[in-house]
Amino acid sequence: MRAGQIGVSFAAKAFSSAAFRAVRQSRTVLGPLAAFAMPLLAIAISARPAAGQCEPEWSRRVDVPEHRQDAVMVFDSWRGVTLMIGGYIGPQDPAVRYLWEWAGTKWTRRDEVGPTQRLDNAELAFDSARGVSVLFTRVSAGVNETWEFDGQSWRFASSGGPNQIGERTMAYDAARAVTLLWGANGIGTWSWDGSRWTFLEPGPQPAFADFKMVYDSVREVVVMFGDAEAVAETWERDAQGWTRVAVGGPPRRFGHALGYDSGRGVTVLFAGATGNSTLDDTWTWDGVSWTQVAAGGPSARWLHAMTYDSVRGEMLLFAGSADNFRVLLNDTWGWDGQTWRLRDEGEPLARSGHRIAYDSQRRVAILFGGFNISNDTWKHDGTRWRLASTNGPPPRNRHGMTYDNRLDVTVLFGGRDSDIFADTWLWDGQDWSQLAVNGPSPRSATPLTYDESRNVSVLFGGEEDGIGQFEDTWEFDGSQWALRSTTGPPARARHGLAYDAARGHVVLFGGIEVPKSGVFNYRTDTWLWDGQDWTLAAMGGPPVRIWPAMTYDRMRGAIVLFGGRGSDGGSLADTWEWRGSCWELISAAGPSARAGAAIAHDDERGVTLLHGGNAGSTRHGDTWELSATLPGIGDLNCDCSMDAFDIEPFIVALFEPEIYRKMYPNCDIELADVNADGVVNAFDIEPFIELLFAP
Repeated sequence: MRAGQIGVSFAAKAFSSAAFRAVRQSRTVLGPLAAFAMPLLAIAISARPAAGQCEPEWSRRVDVPEHRQDAVMVFDSWRGVTLMIGGYIGPQDPAVRYLWEWAGTKWTRRDEVGPTQRLDNAELAFDSARGVSVLFTRVSAGVNETWEFDGQSWRFASSGGPNQIGERTMAYDAARAVTLLWGANGIGTWSWDGSRWTFLEPGPQPAFADFKMVYDSVREVVVMFGDAEAVAETWERDAQGWTRVAVGGPPRRFGHALGYDSGRGVTVLFAGATGNSTLDDTWTWDGVSWTQVAAGGPSARWLHAMTYDSVRGEMLLFAGSADNFRVLLNDTWGWDGQTWRLRDEGEPLARSGHRIAYDSQRRVAILFGGFNISNDTWKHDGTRWRLASTNGPPPRNRHGMTYDNRLDVTVLFGGRDSDIFADTWLWDGQDWSQLAVNGPSPRSATPLTYDESRNVSVLFGGEEDGIGQFEDTWEFDGSQWALRSTTGPPARARHGLAYDAARGHVVLFGGIEVPKSGVFNYRTDTWLWDGQDWTLAAMGGPPVRIWPAMTYDRMRGAIVLFGGRGSDGGSLADTWEWRGSCWELISAAGPSARAGAAIAHDDERGVTLLHGGNAGSTRHGDTWELSATLPGIGDLNCDCSMDAFDIEPFIVALFEPEIYRKMYPNCDIELADVNADGVVNAFDIEPFIELLFAP
């Protein structure tokens, strides 16, 4: 039970006494209920939960593999699916241990328990003779593990083998029926026969190397290409050992990917990094020379995964990093020998300072913008994210965005990138269009919310470099902006703003003002806007913060606030609710601490959707949902649990239905119709008792 729910008011005591009298006066009707109601009612009276308050919970959406780099991927030719596991998502993120399958159209997560150690430096190869995928991973210095997956379950196979630290690569040599592993820095060449690792020979041994290896099934040789200290080299291994077959070809690089296209008999190389730049070039090796092919395709990246799908005749590429560990990807591409084709766009890149608005007409959440992000527009239909557009407003962050449900358009205003904007844009579900209107001065860090009782979008405050924070209130009716007030809350930016539909006013919380004195004024006040005036509603509640994520939960009739950044610069991970009079802490579990996340309530599914945000220099790309269990039959106080606390409201529902509706405005009196005959009456008593004491 959450803090503050236990306690008894004078009115509650008086009402409970009336309920007792009703029980006594109706013994002939209530029958068995009266026999046990008295002692349980005494408990209920002393500790009754708040009415209509089901504790909501956060859950992370996992619709496609998470953004990552350094994943490993292999094609299982026995089952005709591509397998992917591992990589780096974030420090100690357990998500990398989930195994994913691609069968040509979408990713599906497998739930089998397998490797429990770190998988950000694993290697994977498919043993086509035994029909198993072999995974090798270094757990720590001098400690490694080998696992095998047969399509159904994982098997721990060995803790032996190469244990030196260094760059490694692995492939299955079908001609010799062994999995080969080669490593730099003295690791050398090893083979795995299904039961043990055997050292074969050193092989190429430059002081530094980043090689990738594949098996050429036509020529029955292992091909390896990489950066060997100061030059790009290509090596091949047959029954006699390693031979350097070429110097040069693709420019020197590291973090690239190789795959063997057995349908066309060529080794394919894509991208990688050189110095501080990432590449997006495609090359093929036919055993004699390298040839650069195809312009266009996946964006520049390194540390991506690639393998050849022989059933569908295409090279499959997944994820990687667009820069030095900061922008992780999760898109999927296919190469048919001529062109690259986007097979799955993944999800929005990690970002902060973006916005989400819920489009109730089309039943999708719309996401736009963010730090270091192009002007991409995404939509979430309750199933997953989909890329909606790459055209529209110039790239920006810290803008305001809301949905106008009268005009059925998403409204965007202002924000900043290299410039600070004062433009207004509308999204109609297909395209963005800019309106030629005058309104607020250029500004950023100001949220926007839609007042559905008056059909206007409301904006307060914001900031502009060299000027500071504003304290003006503006409204947009879909065609024109109007300045409504210059008084009310003190000047601020980076605050939270949302419309409370249950109570018919706009709620503002927190933010910061930086006056010319340079002293930061963090705000913890809550203000209400009714269309005419601002009213101070509360001081305190959530600790001081900037960049909170704030929206209205229509299902629960409450403003939801999550996270932000405190006055000490630390990110926060708490969740609060506002129901018209005070803030209440409802959850400490859920998304990791962050600021600048985007949030909106999905009215169709009754969940609050949150995406992204940042903690220091780390930007997130994960998606979370906040939802509450709905009350069931017999749960008359709507706390999502049927127990002794439901006896009193059940009695009230039977004898004083109007009082019940006032006491529990968020509950449905039909919950007392336990026998499901469409009427709440004495015939529901015995079924209620049976349900209450059911095991």
